[in-house]
Amino acid sequence: MRIPDALGFTLDALESVAIPQRKRMVFTGCGTAYHAAALGAWLTCFASKSFPASSVQALELVGAPWIVDSSCVTLGISHSGITKTTVDALRIARANGSATIGVTHFKERPIHTVCDNTFVVGGQPDLSRCHTKAYVASALAAYLLGLHFVNAHVTKLEELRNLPKLASSVILPKKCEEIALNFREFTRMVVVGGGANEFTAHETALKLMESSFIAAQGFELEQAIHGPFVSFDKNTLLIVISPKDRFHSRACDLLRAAKRVGASTFSIITKGDDVLSDYYIEIPEVPEDITPFIAIIPLYLFSYYSSVVRGHNPDLIRYDEQNYWSAREIVFPPGTH
Repeated sequence: MRIPDALGFTLDALESVAIPQRKRMVFTGCGTAYHAAALGAWLTCFASKSFPASSVQALELVGAPWIVDSSCVTLGISHSGITKTTVDALRIARANGSATIGVTHFKERPIHTVCDNTFVVGGQPDLSRCHTKAYVASALAAYLLGLHFVNAHVTKLEELRNLPKLASSVILPKKCEEIALNFREFTRMVVVGGGANEFTAHETALKLMESSFIAAQGFELEQAIHGPFVSFDKNTLLIVISPKDRFHSRACDLLRAAKRVGASTFSIITKGDDVLSDYYIEIPEVPEDITPFIAIIPLYLFSYYSSVVRGHNPDLIRYDEQNYWSAREIVFPPGTH
């Protein structure tokens, strides 16, 4: 519900910034923050029509420090600002001569100490442990910083100013709850998207796992077609992000194939498009680089209600269960995430 405000805050915060002049950008993070980083890198390439940007998981950067050097700007995202793996990656990048930029939602955190410049975005930090608002704000911040890097911000900023209004138009709790109720018995969901919406698919699958403990998987569209679709059956819900874009025809192929083998289908479509799925939610027709910020919102609400109808707390990701908390402290010792 707070995503429109978070988008507006982030646009205001990053309307005018200075980015170091280097040859390329590397975007990094962990979990939801990595999805935001990867989306930012993809969109930067899309805006520049070249390849000055790439994304890499923070742990991969720690293990392969030669990925970054003095030729690049390394942008790291951490909602909390204390994610140890991301902070370590940025520290290594700086030691290798890279310029470093941080994106976070908190002031005075470790990420500030390893970055040449750190931006606090999104307004207030997320109330939910699922970090939904943080994903959208961080992804927009990454895109805006990428646009500044490739000197494309002037032409895109006015268009991006419509994001808060567009986001408000797809907050559809009743529709999302209705769809979630219809699939409350399903234990397997597959989320698919092409282009920039590959990251929407990965992020949606993560939220379904975190909030509802569902066996969910996210795939790039063609990857889902090349093999995974033969595992679809009557117990599978296929979620396809299918706006009218360059990948639309292939998304329609997958929907038809899924229905032929008995899978249930739910899609995000452009308003007025043909309906090929059992359930759908319409989003406004917007440019391709805008769709990831809009399509994710009803999918977040679907994830929320998928948790609620199963009797779970969608905001806690099992922080309130002692065995999961003690397990979490194995992988995240206090103060590292």
